[in-house]
Amino acid sequence: MKSMIFFGAGASKSEGAPLQDELFSAYFNECSKDKDRYYNVLQDFFMKAYNLDVRNTKVFPTFEEILGLLYSAEKRRESFYFNTEEIKEGIIFSMAEILDRKFLKGSTYHNQLIEKLKKEQLLMDVIFITTNYDLLLDSAILSNGLDIDYGFKNIYKHQSECLPLYKIFGSLNWKYCDVCDNFLISSQIEDGMLKSIIKEDYACNICHNQFKSIIVPPTFYKEISNYYLNNIYHNLNKGLYEVENIIFCGYSFPDADLYIKFILKRAELYKDKPFNIIIINNYEGKLPEKIEKEKDKYKLFFNGNIHYTNHSFQDFCKEPERFIPH
Repeated sequence: MKSMIFFGAGASKSEGAPLQDELFSAYFNECSKDKDRYYNVLQDFFMKAYNLDVRNTKVFPTFEEILGLLYSAEKRRESFYFNTEEIKEGIIFSMAEILDRKFLKGSTYHNQLIEKLKKEQLLMDVIFITTNYDLLLDSAILSNGLDIDYGFKNIYKHQSECLPLYKIFGSLNWKYCDVCDNFLISSQIEDGMLKSIIKEDYACNICHNQFKSIIVPPTFYKEISNYYLNNIYHNLNKGLYEVENIIFCGYSFPDADLYIKFILKRAELYKDKPFNIIIINNYEGKLPEKIEKEKDKYKLFFNGNIHYTNHSFQDFCKEPERFIPH
């Protein structure tokens, strides 16, 4: 019986990653002494756009709001006072910078999960899906001597044990050329973590164009026309017809993930029977009203059996065999 394990932001939060609404505060706090090339650009942006002194506030607009404004300007081809491409790249850069700093010591729970799945001989029965850009799961897979199938064609020469990991919103170790569709991917492990290349500048060795990052921002304006992302969605769609169970880990089912919901609902409607849904998204101090709201959201969307557990991602990583139907 095959299962799909779907990772959201809560899974990375368990390893110490800031959530989206905490990223700006962490970036401006931790990078104030050794400022990178985007620090002053973003500092100026927040002062002019929101009258915020980044050194003296912990309250920032959401990623959704800022990137939504920038994408609105781009889509409508209207000026927005700022260099929208520069601000957008700066936001992506700041996210990569703070995540790199947070994960210097590698992952604990993700590594534990892969080790336990390997020990219980369950790895070949799962497909990994993640909305996270970080490299926690990638690093855990590679550190355990396994290969990764990102869902691209002719990217890896796969080992005998190759795990499907579909990063549906992009990754910190991917870059591509928007002229010739050349692709750059890092598989280098440093201090237990896969190397991030988002912050580095590379020129394409074929057409000499500058490589760009593949990061789909957390907004309703998701650009998913990229060739490589389309390969991922194709494989995600195929995978949904192979699995009976979907285990959501640290995923709150946000309204902005409309295309993901479309793929899930379409598969459910065409399958012979609905998915068996297991939700693992509890944490210490989670408010009862938030739990009920999240539970209702899942129950309203899916037609099949919904098992909303009171377990955390850490619990799942310790004993994944308890939650994966055999």
